Amino acid sequence: MKTLVTLIFLICCQLSHASDVAKYIIQEGKLHSGGTAKVDVSQSTSEEFVANLNYQIDSIPLSIFAPQEKKKSRTIALPPEFRDERGYLELETKKKMNLDSQYEYDLKFVSRVNLKGKMDAYKILILPKNKKSTIEVIYHPSVSGAGWAKVTVTLLSKYEQINGYQIRINLK
Repeated sequence: MKTLVTLIFLICCQLSHASDVAKYIIQEGKLHSGGTAKVDVSQSTSEEFVANLNYQIDSIPLSIFAPQEKKKSRTIALPPEFRDERGYLELETKKKMNLDSQYEYDLKFVSRVNLKGKMDAYKILILPKNKKSTIEVIYHPSVSGAGWAKVTVTLLSKYEQINGYQIRINLK
């Protein structure tokens, strides 16, 4: 009976963790006027950790953001240990992880930072293998969703107007 109660408790904890959602504000930039985003964990298994990023960018007239880019969803799949602090501790030790071909990203540890009362947060880079952007993430275990307190997407392009453009996403 005690084992059954423990098992039910663990399943409930997993289900409540799976529904974690973090809400964000997209800061205004030169080519957009702000927006909103949310990150939720859709899958956390022994094989992978999947976070869904849903966002809506409020663009200014004649901006780089085409109508289909203004409201979008993106899935980021990472190794399962990145569901909690274990993956970030391992990345801090290794400094860089070149992930298997099943993942669309490589990871790089940048530093430990303090951000709005979140002491010893992890600043990492998610480096898409398509080389169209870099994603800087500040992770802290106390943040809901994927644990990301701040996300900065830097666009990489052959076009000068877009190359290096940053979209800053802060926790609400």
